[in-house]
Amino acid sequence: MKNDGNKDIIKILRHARNQLETTFPLVASSDAMNLLQDQIDQQISQLLDRISNLESLINASHILNSTLNLSELLGLFMNLATKELKADRSTLYLIDKKKNELWSLITQGPDMFEIRLPVGKGIAGKVAATGDIININDPYNDPRFNKEIDRKTGYITRNMLCMPMRNKEGEIIGVMQILNKMEGNFTTEDEYYMENLSVQASIAIENAQLHAEALERRRLEAELRVAFQIQKNLQPSEDPQLDGFSITGMNVPCLEIGGDYYDFIELDHALGIAIGDVSGKGIPASLIMANLQAALRVLAPTSRSADEIVTNINILLNKSSTANKFVTFFYGILDFTNRMFTYTNAGHNPPILIRQGEKEHYLTTNNLIMGAFNDEIYTEADFQLKKDDIIVFYTDGITEAMNSQRQSFGEERLIELLMENGQRSVIDMKQIIIDDVTAFSKGQPVHDDITLIILKVH
Repeated sequence: MKNDGNKDIIKILRHARNQLETTFPLVASSDAMNLLQDQIDQQISQLLDRISNLESLINASHILNSTLNLSELLGLFMNLATKELKADRSTLYLIDKKKNELWSLITQGPDMFEIRLPVGKGIAGKVAATGDIININDPYNDPRFNKEIDRKTGYITRNMLCMPMRNKEGEIIGVMQILNKMEGNFTTEDEYYMENLSVQASIAIENAQLHAEALERRRLEAELRVAFQIQKNLQPSEDPQLDGFSITGMNVPCLEIGGDYYDFIELDHALGIAIGDVSGKGIPASLIMANLQAALRVLAPTSRSADEIVTNINILLNKSSTANKFVTFFYGILDFTNRMFTYTNAGHNPPILIRQGEKEHYLTTNNLIMGAFNDEIYTEADFQLKKDDIIVFYTDGITEAMNSQRQSFGEERLIELLMENGQRSVIDMKQIIIDDVTAFSKGQPVHDDITLIILKVH
C-alpha cells in the first residue's frame, strides 16, 4: 500500500469522526466521547504503524532480491534493520557449523572488524544455542552480556534486541543483533518486524550462499579441467615402438585428476619404465606425482642403476612431501642389447612376470615406500628376458576393484587373463583386462585410479 493510500484511510476515518460530531453534538462533547475519540486516534496510529511496517517489508523484499553478493546483501539487510528500528547500529552473525562459532560478516559504524565467539557464549551465542529472543534494556547488568567487545571497540551498549535467524527448515543460520534504539527501548512491534524481515533475509542469504558455492564449484571445475590436461600431458602420449619388444600403458583417474603415475623414458639402447601410486587422490596427490615425474625425467639419464635413481628420488620427495603423503613406486630399466631387465620396487604392487612353462614371478626387492623415510637404502634385482615373456605392471585400482558382493578383482584373476590371452598383442591384452575389471565392478563406484602397463618379449 502506498503513502497516498494511507492518507486516504486517515481522511476517511477523520470524516467519519466529523460526521459523528455533527450528528450527535451533545454526545460528542461528553467525556465518554472524548475517550472514544482518543481510542480511535490510537487505533489509527497503530494501524498506520503496522501499514508502514508492511510497506517496509515489501520494500525490503525488493531490496534483498536485488543482489546475490553475500557481503552486499548482508549490508543491505542490516541497513534496513537499523533504519526501520531507529537504532544506532546492527550486527549480523552467521553460524560457522564446522567451528561451532558465530562470526560477524559486517558490522556497521566506524569500527569494522571480524568478531568470533563460541555458540553459547554471550547474548548472541545464547540466542544461537537456544533460539530465544533476548530484548534487554540494561545489558551491563545482565550476566549473559559479553562486555569484552565493548571494551575493545570503546562502544557503550545501552539496550539490545537479539533474535535468531532461521531458514525455511527452521534451522538457525545466524543471529541478528540491534543496538541502542534512539528513543526508548525495543518493543514487541520491533520484534515482530525483525521476525518478518529475517524470513525474507534468510531466504536471500541462502540463495546468495548457493550462488557463491555454484560460482566456486564452476571455478574449481575449470581449474580441474586445466589440471587434468596438464597431468595428461605429463604422461606418455603414445606407446614406444621397440625392436623385439612391444609395450603399452594407460591411466584412468577415478577423479578429474589422480595420484597414479606411469612413464616411459628413452635411454641409450634402453627404456626406463616407471609406475607409481601417490597416497590420496585429487590435487594434492597430483602435485606430488608431478614432482616425482620431474625428478625421474632429470635423474633417469644419469645412471643405469635403478636403486640409485630411486634412492635419489626418495630423498627429494622426503624433503618436499608431508608426513601423511607417500609414494609406492616401481622403476625398471629394459636393456635392448642384452635383453636384461633391472628394477627396484619401492613398496609398489609387484609387477607379475608370466613365463611359458613356469609359475608366475613377482618382481619385488623388499624396499619401503618413497617419501616416508629419508635413510632407506634401496636395492635392485635383474634377470634375463626370454621370448614370449609378459610383464604386467599395475596399480591397486585394478586388483582392489570391488563387485556388488564386496569381492576384490584380485591378482589371481589378473594372472588368469594373462595366461589365457598371452598369444594376443599387448594392446588386446590391455583392453581385455580393462573390460574384465569394468564388467566385474559394474554398478559399483570407482574408488581408485587405474594404471596398467604390459610388456611383451618377441
